[in-house]
Amino acid sequence: MKKLFYTLLLLLLVTSCETVNKVTISCMSPGIFNFPNEIKRVGVVNNLRYTFGTDSLGKHYRLSEKILYSPYHTDGSRTADSFAKALADNKYFDEVVICDSALRTRDEYYRRIPLDTAEVKDLAEGLEVDAILSLDELNITAEKSITPRPDLNGIEGTISSKIQPIVSIYVPSHKGPVFTIAPQDSLLWNEVGTTVGEVETQLLPPDSTVIRESCEYAGTIPVKYLIPHWENENRVYFSDQMSTQLKNAAFYVDHGNWKAADKIWKSVYKNKKGQSTLMKMAFNMALYCEVNSQFGEALKWIDKARTHLMNKCKASNPKELAGKSAYYYDLIKEYEDILKKRKEKTGQLKIQLSRFGNENK
Repeated sequence: MKKLFYTLLLLLLVTSCETVNKVTISCMSPGIFNFPNEIKRVGVVNNLRYTFGTDSLGKHYRLSEKILYSPYHTDGSRTADSFAKALADNKYFDEVVICDSALRTRDEYYRRIPLDTAEVKDLAEGLEVDAILSLDELNITAEKSITPRPDLNGIEGTISSKIQPIVSIYVPSHKGPVFTIAPQDSLLWNEVGTTVGEVETQLLPPDSTVIRESCEYAGTIPVKYLIPHWENENRVYFSDQMSTQLKNAAFYVDHGNWKAADKIWKSVYKNKKGQSTLMKMAFNMALYCEVNSQFGEALKWIDKARTHLMNKCKASNPKELAGKSAYYYDLIKEYEDILKKRKEKTGQLKIQLSRFGNENK
């Protein structure tokens, strides 16, 4: 995607009346695990060793101008609550039940212990659920840096928190976890002040806030890996400041009326003969098809866009293209790759949505 928008930037630099507009669309992506449709109620349990003292990031070491905090293992209760809430908010399961108490209250040292078959059966029966989602481990590593920034006329302070929750899925009929994930993500705090003291004591959050927010965020991380979820992605399309029709189409896109925009693009495509315009309208109609989850049709239109571009340049090989035409070719190729990846995921997405009695079109 970075390459795509680098290409876009170059296009914007070499265009005049023509514009390449950016738009954000919502895309549904499948989870990496297919829950059987029979699993309708799930229970969330905190399987971490229970510890106190969550107000400090733990032992730290001063390295040059940086302070590196060692990995901190918290009790996980806040993360388990956040995890259960995020699952419930997505409404994928009929019900999400959270176990009120931690399971490892008597452990004297930190260790990761999987649930045994008897524990899984007892938990499933007690919570009246079909599967158990166990928070088995939570690793948080925070790094604080204080850096002089003459360009900002001040001192910059940054805290980066790297977060890794480990979650296992259990069902009563299976020995051991049927699936385990260990996704990673991070949070960043950044402030600029006039003195080191101001940045450290007044602007950057205290350790307790870093831990609390890291633990809460940790619970949301596994959800997008486990179940279908919506993600916002950036796309581009062609317009023209000198064309009333295309300006109207851009207006419709801005207001979410894709059908009206596509009607204009189809009309322009039908009535124009220039290969450049045909290429741009074909590209736009590929986007319309993607928005409507018609990935096969989208790939047909993007292939037409490439054909019109090659015809315009009277080229048989992409290596013959230069300047703006080469940028257009890269844009088309990168968008084609995105469409292919989305099409590949449709089968898994349909399986995961079949519990609702419909398909992702």
